[in-house]
Amino acid sequence: MTPPDQSKNPKSPFKPSQLSKEYLSSLKAYWEWRPRICLERLTTSLLITESTQETSKFYRLWIELLALETDQRGLAALKEHFHLLIEELPHHTVTFKALQGLCCFELDEIEQASLIASCLKSHQTDHYVFELAMRLKSRKDQAIDQKVFQKLKNHLTDYFHLT
Repeated sequence: MTPPDQSKNPKSPFKPSQLSKEYLSSLKAYWEWRPRICLERLTTSLLITESTQETSKFYRLWIELLALETDQRGLAALKEHFHLLIEELPHHTVTFKALQGLCCFELDEIEQASLIASCLKSHQTDHYVFELAMRLKSRKDQAIDQKVFQKLKNHLTDYFHLT
């Protein structure tokens, strides 16, 4: 996807390179654990850009921020927002649906996240589809490892400390 022609978008005062700077600025605030500043930068940037390629980065960071703050209501609202974006911008359904799936994952709605991932299985070139699939696989592998550990734990004998 090529960046949009800024002359056709009078609403956006940013050029693509400036959006990247704004994203890096948001990331810096996130890494310094200044969530309010990070959120302010994210929302300001989202309001003034129409490039889905750029907005998806901001949305992904927003999901991460809400998840780290365990803001369940914020994640649920963002999940609904993606539903509206999918209806409004159907040509970007894959990216927004994957981001919605990541919200479901963070909300511990694993069945819904898995359903979304299975619907998007043929779109593994989308970074967020791939991330969703990997996060679900990782969680499944951890659950399997935990079950195996519990079974083994019941059959372990410590011969070293027996007297």
